[in-house]
Amino acid sequence: MYRNEHDRGAPTRRHFLAYCAQWLGALATLPLANPSRAQAQRTPQPLIVASHPIVADWVRNLVGTHAAVQAIAQPQQDLHSITLHPAHLPLLRQAVTIVTMGLGTDTAFVRDCARLVPDTPRLALGDLLAPQRRLLRPTGIAPDHDHDYDHDHADSHDHTQDRDPDNTLEHGQHDDHATQYDPHFWLDPERVAEALAQALPNLITRIPSAQQSITAHAHPYLEALRALAADGRTRLADLPATHRKAFVLHDAYRYLNAAFGVELIGIDTVVPHGEVTAQRLLELKARAAREGIRILFTEAHRTSRVAQTFAQRLGLAVAGPLYAETFAPSPGPATYLDLMRHNLATIAAALRTQ
Repeated sequence: MYRNEHDRGAPTRRHFLAYCAQWLGALATLPLANPSRAQAQRTPQPLIVASHPIVADWVRNLVGTHAAVQAIAQPQQDLHSITLHPAHLPLLRQAVTIVTMGLGTDTAFVRDCARLVPDTPRLALGDLLAPQRRLLRPTGIAPDHDHDYDHDHADSHDHTQDRDPDNTLEHGQHDDHATQYDPHFWLDPERVAEALAQALPNLITRIPSAQQSITAHAHPYLEALRALAADGRTRLADLPATHRKAFVLHDAYRYLNAAFGVELIGIDTVVPHGEVTAQRLLELKARAAREGIRILFTEAHRTSRVAQTFAQRLGLAVAGPLYAETFAPSPGPATYLDLMRHNLATIAAALRTQ
């Protein structure tokens, strides 16, 4: 029986407090639903910013799911022309580290990062290679030798003139090759593996809680890079000496040449400063005849029409394309391993059948 009408209609304050205490006691006995998941939801994933998708692909294969990796450049964007925009600033400010190609490849990007986020650690992969594993930058061409091939210079040349001032390969306005070393180390998977192995401890310091997991995840990828290099050497080992040379427009293949025993010769080493003259074309044609060069490879990030025009003028067959500095639109190579498998298979097939 209730003591009064007030008790009949609602609990007293004393009853309400006792009721709450009973429920709190019951909740205290329940296990936490999933503390690790709850913690993950509260703690944002570390962010690593990469200058280019090729660099981002390497880093993702090292750190796995322990960090988000965001590239600044687009997949088909030239490695040498990476620029920052205001929209990139929030990404840079969130990053635990910024990873670049190094060896002067993305100098402008590095300089901008140093100005905008001076306190964010930066890691230049090519700079981690031992000096004896770097190749000196070619001396026969200008430091800014990454030319703009939008115009069909070879085809438009007036052979009645010794030099047509309008008939030049335009230089890019960047200082991508400012260092003394050739930066294109990424065309040798073994050197890539060496640089990434050196970078791994640095990346782990940015995500120390995942050290063991990252190490276990990274090692199979490093082995895959070394296996790719070994497979490429095997694929090209039985080529005769007379089938190991070809022309390319861009002198970017010295590391690939050294790694796999071939010689892809950049036309811009024979045409210094981009000056395409009748004399230069004669020199190219004479070298092709003297050294048994029968092929000119096109490159995916350059105008194939220009390569075809050069090939026609020089009496060469056209092969390719090679992917030297970018990924490809689908269904082309979208990872570094696929890119290098494509390049090595394309080179082997073309040289073998010339």
